[in-house]
This record gives sequence, C-alpha cells and structure tokens, in this order.
Amino acid sequence: MPKRGEDEHAKVSSGPVKGDFIAPPEVAEVDELTDALPEQEEFWRPPTRFGSVPVEKWPLGHDKRKGFRKLYPQVMLPFQVVERVAFGHPHLNPNRLFWGDNLHVMRQLPSESIDLIYIDPPFFSGRQYNVIFGDQNELRSFSDIWEGGMPGYLIWLNARLYEMKRLLKKTGSIYVHLDWHASHYVKVEMDKIFGHANLLNEITWHYKSFHGNVKRYFARKHDTLLLYTKGDKWTFNRQFSGDNKDTIDFERWNDYLANGYQILGSNMPMQDSRFLRFYNRWVRENGRKPNRYRVSPSHLVVVE
Repeated sequence: MPKRGEDEHAKVSSGPVKGDFIAPPEVAEVDELTDALPEQEEFWRPPTRFGSVPVEKWPLGHDKRKGFRKLYPQVMLPFQVVERVAFGHPHLNPNRLFWGDNLHVMRQLPSESIDLIYIDPPFFSGRQYNVIFGDQNELRSFSDIWEGGMPGYLIWLNARLYEMKRLLKKTGSIYVHLDWHASHYVKVEMDKIFGHANLLNEITWHYKSFHGNVKRYFARKHDTLLLYTKGDKWTFNRQFSGDNKDTIDFERWNDYLANGYQILGSNMPMQDSRFLRFYNRWVRENGRKPNRYRVSPSHLVVVE
C-alpha cells in the first residue's frame, strides 16, 4: 500500500512528464466570427458636412474574412514538457509557462479561458537591447526596431491583442504597459479591437530615476498602462495597505488647514481616500468621530 506522501506525489506527477510531446489540437480553418470586433459605426462616422472623409474603423492588418491569419498564417506546433513545477495544494493542476512565439501559443488555447492579462510588449523605442540571461551569464539580445515603422509595429501587436481578446473571459480585463513612443497609437488600435467604451483607465506610472541634466525637453519619467475590459461586466478587486505612512505626503492637505496646521471637523477632506482611511481607523478604535486633526510634513495626529 503506498504511503500518503507517495500518493500525493503521484497526483502531482500525473499527466505529461518531462520530455513528453503534446500534440497540437485539431483546429478547422474557418472564417472569422462576425462579432469578433465591436460595432462602433457612430463613434467612427465623421460629420456629414465634412463630405467623404476616409476613416479606418478596423485595426491595422485585419482582414474581414481571415482576421490576422492572412498576414500571420496559423502554425500549429506541438508542445514539449521541459520541466514540471507545482505550487500550492498538491491536488491542483500546475500552471503552464510557455516558451515561444505567443501568437502561435495563444491560437492553440481555448476561447474565454483567462481572467486577466498583463503584457509588457516592446515600446517601439528604435533600439537594440542586450541582456545577461541565466546562471551562465549568457548574452541575449532583442531588437525593438521595426520594418515598416509604426504601421509594422502596430500590425504585429494587433494580431496578438486580437487573440488576447478571444482568450479573455466575458468578465476579463487586460493591462498593456507602454511608454511615450507608442501608447497613443496603441490606444486607438485597442479602441478598435476592444471597443472605445471598454477603456477603464489610462494609468500613469511615474517613477523616480536619473535622466541626466536634460536641457531641451522635460525629463521622460513615466510609463502608461492601458486597462481595457472584455465587456460591460468585469472583475476588479481593490487592494489596501494598512501601513502606508511612508508613502504619504502630508502636505497634500495644506488647503484644508485652519488655525495653524489644524483640520477642523467641518473642513475635513472626506473625498481623499487616504485621509478617509485614517479617519475610519480612528473611529473604529475610539468609537466616536474626531473633531480636529493636526498636520505636519510627516505626521497626521488627532487632537481631539
């Protein structure tokens, strides 16, 4: 009779093992679904008084009958298991990490099977990058230089965004991480693929870094994340940190000060989420509402 540990190990090890090949699924060649892209006639229609103005409402590279398979033919490849690593409960199936061209991999995955996608694609920076990879300090490189310029870059990315939309569940969402080189161009394409009404947020990630003593322009110190949903219902989980004092600039409340560094009850910035967090915590701990706060550049203290 196998021991308990051996039985659990067998459950984890069930399925393909290292070195096994997994055959690609059988996929029939069919035309694109008519509802693969959103109908947005009103959004893209120019005013009648402008006459006949050409407006391209389809994403660059898309073919009405074959989608992006006209430019990027479907290639069904077998998978080979290189390693198996399981995390968490031994009865759960391990996640899968694919190494390869994500367009070919995504086309072999089932529709509406993913809750959340985050991608950090090339930024259209026009540069060649070299990185040290692995324990052997192997030098690897990738090019962010695109044949055909911006249209070539957008067609390449659109083909992948199109598949990502297919993979997302009806309540799914996607984050696309870009910078100033192409974020505004990609947003227009994502409006065409996901629908302009499904843009939830354009998130600006400002970071502190040294950019030298630039004299001819403002320092470029932010990236952009575009958050789109698959449809009109989505999953969004807010996150809170109970210990965030080190991240707060207490001078943000200077406009609410009276009687010298005090925030009175009638003038509390209740629309400020961070102030509200302090306020609610104090009410829970003391069983009543505070009357006054005292503010300094590094502290927020309840006076009474």
